[in-house]
Amino acid sequence: MTHRSYRSASTVAVALASLFVVRPASAESRTVVAVAPDPQLVRALDVALAPWGTNITEVHPIDAEAFTVMAPDRARAIAQDTRADVVLWVSPDGDHYQVWIYDVASDHASSRPVDAAPPFDPTTAAAVALSVKALLRSTVVAPAPERTPSVPEEPSWGLGLSGGVAGHVGQGVEGRFGLQASAWPAALAHRLGFLIDASVGTGVPLHSLALFPATVREYAFEAGLGAHLPVSSSLAVEPSMSAVVALIDLDATLNQEPVHALRPAAGLVPAVSAPVTFGTRLRLAPWVGLTILTLGVGFNVAGKDQGQVSRFTPEGGLRAELVWP
Repeated sequence: MTHRSYRSASTVAVALASLFVVRPASAESRTVVAVAPDPQLVRALDVALAPWGTNITEVHPIDAEAFTVMAPDRARAIAQDTRADVVLWVSPDGDHYQVWIYDVASDHASSRPVDAAPPFDPTTAAAVALSVKALLRSTVVAPAPERTPSVPEEPSWGLGLSGGVAGHVGQGVEGRFGLQASAWPAALAHRLGFLIDASVGTGVPLHSLALFPATVREYAFEAGLGAHLPVSSSLAVEPSMSAVVALIDLDATLNQEPVHALRPAAGLVPAVSAPVTFGTRLRLAPWVGLTILTLGVGFNVAGKDQGQVSRFTPEGGLRAELVWP
C-alpha cells in the first residue's frame, strides 16, 4: 500500500469512527434518577445503559429509608424536582427485595424481584442492572427501535371538587359547583378514561314574558369519556365529551304565592381541562366547556308563558382533585 493510499484509508477510518462517536452524543439523552442507590448497582447501570446514552443521576434524600416504603407516591415528587424521565429505587418486600422504576410519561411504577439484599456484589449488581434495563425498554429511556409497549397494571382514579361560572345566553351568569370522579383503566394505558360529574347552579333570572319574576336553577348529571394527553411530568391536557341529563327548577312567585315547576332536559357537554400536578396527589385543573341542550326547555305557569331556558351555556372554572395511586 502506498503512503497516499495509507493516508486515504486512515482518513476514512477516522471519519467512520467519528460517526460512531458523534451519533450517541447527538441522540436525545434521557435521565434516570437513582434514589440512594447501591454503588455497585450504579456502576453496573452505567455499563448496561451506556449504549443508550442514558444519564444516571443519584439523589440521596434524608428520609431515603421512608422513601423505599412509600415509593410510588414519592417518586412523582422526585421526578418533578430532578426533571427525570425515570426514577429508580430498591425497596424491601417482606423477606425479599424489589427493584422499582417510576416512568414519568406513563405515570406508572413497575418492579421486578431481586435475589439478594443490598449491598450488592458486582455479579448481583450486573444482574439487577439487566433487570432494570428490561423494565426501561417500555419507557422513553430506551431508543425507539429497542422499545417495547407497556400496559400499566393498575387503574388510576380521581375525585375532585369544582367551582366556576356559567353564562346562559340571553339570560345572565350564575355560579356553579360540582363533584367529579374519574377512572383511567390500565388496559387503556391511562390515556382514555371514564368521567362522571354532578353539579348545581346558584340560579339565574329567567327573562319572563309574564308579569311575575322567576329564577331557574339547574341540577345536572354528566357521564362521558376523556383523554389524558401528557405535556410534561406535571402538566396534561384532557379533552372530554359527556352526555348530560339535567333537571331544571323554576322558582317563581305568583300572587305572593311560591310556584315551583320542574322540567327535564338532556344534551352534550364538550369540555377541555389542563390539570397541573402538585406534589404526589393534588391536581388543579382549569377547565372550559359548553352545555348544548338538544331541545329548548320552556315553562308555562298559571296559563302564562314564562319563557325558555337557553340551549347553549358556556362555562368554565377550576377543579381541585386528588388522584391515586
